[in-house]
Amino acid sequence: MEKRQSERLPVAGSIVCDLAGNVSETQLCDLSPHGCKLAHADPAIAEGVTLGLTLVGDIEIAGTVRWISGEHAGIEFREPLSQAAVLYFALPDMKPLGDISTTDGFGRRLPPLSQAIQREAS
Repeated sequence: MEKRQSERLPVAGSIVCDLAGNVSETQLCDLSPHGCKLAHADPAIAEGVTLGLTLVGDIEIAGTVRWISGEHAGIEFREPLSQAAVLYFALPDMKPLGDISTTDGFGRRLPPLSQAIQREAS
């Protein structure tokens, strides 16, 4: 078995899998720019089969099934996925940026970043 081109990051998320027109939702277990591991993969998946994956919104990527083990399948992407897309899945659930509360070194709450930027612009 060939060594992976990049480290896979553990992730959790639902994606859409298109296997010869049979579209289903599946779970992403890990992800790198060059491939991923799927859980609860379609029983029709076999090694060497090409499939399409739809990640966030309209990010679509084609891949080839490289291995199958139980309900898991390893996919190698035809083209590398952007690092931004990988990090989207790898980062833990975060609040929207406007909701992040920051504190200084003494635990005092800082004003929202948008207010600080507006003051600098004035």
